Amino acid sequence: MFQTGTAYAATRTVVVRADRIDCARRIEDQRLSFMNLRPSSIVTRSPHAAFPRATAAGFTLVELVIVVLVISILVAVAAPRAAQISKQAKINATLAEARKYQDAAMIFLNKNGRYPNDASHGVYPSDFIGYVPQYNFDARPALGGLWDWNGPGTSMPHYGIAVRILSTDTTTIALFQEIDNQADDGNLATGSIQKVVNGAGEFVQFVLETR
Repeated sequence: MFQTGTAYAATRTVVVRADRIDCARRIEDQRLSFMNLRPSSIVTRSPHAAFPRATAAGFTLVELVIVVLVISILVAVAAPRAAQISKQAKINATLAEARKYQDAAMIFLNKNGRYPNDASHGVYPSDFIGYVPQYNFDARPALGGLWDWNGPGTSMPHYGIAVRILSTDTTTIALFQEIDNQADDGNLATGSIQKVVNGAGEFVQFVLETR
């Protein structure tokens, strides 16, 4: 049977309203479902996700104090040791240079029957030419002072290489005392290493022969 126009319109209206109600319910269900999601389950992507931000851990005051304390202890332990190593290196260098000049003087003596002639402190002896390079002699001793060769014509009591130092330079004198302790008899008044006062200066002489 066919519906009349009025009945058909009423039926159409009911269907449209039912569709709208059903659509509205689905939208509301989706909204409620979305609201019930936990934040951790929502996947989001930052525009900077490809470049993660670096995180830096900070130091507490106690940690900083501990670090400073450890560094201070290390410095306190290492500093004296470093100073001792530096001092010993200077002593060894001075002894090596002195032996070089003494050996050259002995070679000259064996060849010429005499020691190289005397020269003032800081002045390269001409008799050392061909035996010891001048630049070695011109260089100051590692412990300080000036090299001084004492040969025939010297006013010093001994022949041999010496180091001229100021009488007020107590630090260098103490270092030469250390040299005497290590390489001689520990007494700068006797033995093969002696301190000689001559005028305004003092000389630590490595004795080859007494005049």
